[in-house]
Amino acid sequence: MSENKILIKHNKHRIHPCPNEQKIELLKLIIAENSSKKILIVSCEENEDLQELASKKVLVMNDKDLYNSKETTCDLLISYELPKVSLVYMSRLGRAKQGAIILLDASEQKELYPIETLIGKVIRIEKIEGFEHGNLKLTIAKERPTAEYKFKTELEKQEAKEKADQWKKKDKAQNTYLGKDEKGKGIFTGKTGDRNHKFDGTPKNKWDAPKPKGKKITIKARKPKED
Repeated sequence: MSENKILIKHNKHRIHPCPNEQKIELLKLIIAENSSKKILIVSCEENEDLQELASKKVLVMNDKDLYNSKETTCDLLISYELPKVSLVYMSRLGRAKQGAIILLDASEQKELYPIETLIGKVIRIEKIEGFEHGNLKLTIAKERPTAEYKFKTELEKQEAKEKADQWKKKDKAQNTYLGKDEKGKGIFTGKTGDRNHKFDGTPKNKWDAPKPKGKKITIKARKPKED
C-alpha cells in the first residue's frame, strides 16, 4: 500500500486542540474510548512517556521507525505532534484505515497549513472539554459555512421580473398620420422630428426623395459700352 494514499474519509479526520502538558492525559481518554480499534500513536522523536501507553492494541512509534516499517497499518492514527515536513505527515496518514486524530498545541499551527494544502481540504476541529487552551486563542483555519440557497416564491419571481422589465428598452410606437390642422400642417402621433413633411401620411423617404430644385435665375449678357 502506498504511504501517501489516503484511505480514510474526510469526516473521520480530526484536530483536537490540546496544550502539550495535557496530551498524555488526552491520549489515555482517546485510547479508552476506542478500545476495540488498533491504534497507532506517532511522534517525531523517541518519547519514553508514550511508550508507557503501548499495549497489544496500541502501537507507539516515531516517524523514523514508521518509515522503516512499511507494513504497519492501523484503524486509528493519533499524531502526538506534527512533523516539520508536511510529506512526513502524509506518510503517517497513509497507514490509517478508519480515522486520524491530531493533538495540536498552539505552537504547532505553522505546521498545519502545509498539511491542509497537500490534502486539499481543511481538517475539522473538535474541542474536548477540559483540554482547551483556556484564554489562549488558537487560530486555525476553519471551513467556510456553505451558502444556503433560497428558492424564490412565485410572488418574488414576479416582483423580480417586473423590476428587471423597468430597465428594458421599450419599443417605440409607430408614428401615425392624423391629418392636417387648420393651417394645413400635418398632424402626427410622434414627435416633431418624426413628422412626415409631405403632409400626406406616407413614410418619409430619406434616400430616394428627389432633391429640391432652386429658383431659376436668368443672367443677361452685358453689352459692351460704345466709345
